[in-house]
Amino acid sequence: MTDRFYEAVYSEELSQERGDIRFIIINPDTGEILDDANGWGYRSARNAYRRFGYTQSSSQKDKKKDFRGTLRES
Repeated sequence: MTDRFYEAVYSEELSQERGDIRFIIINPDTGEILDDANGWGYRSARNAYRRFGYTQSSSQKDKKKDFRGTLRES
């Protein structure tokens, strides 16, 4: 098992379709694709990590907001 639950990997399929190097985010334990930039892939592994990390932190903040809002309504 890896330390992270996600990993940026080279996507041969997207790279051939787009004509340049593309990366996607996968779960290294299962091979499940977690993010492929809506089918476009990312131009670099760094960009893939950056964007996926941002979306994960944003979704965590939204969950906290929803949770607090639920408590206030009750």
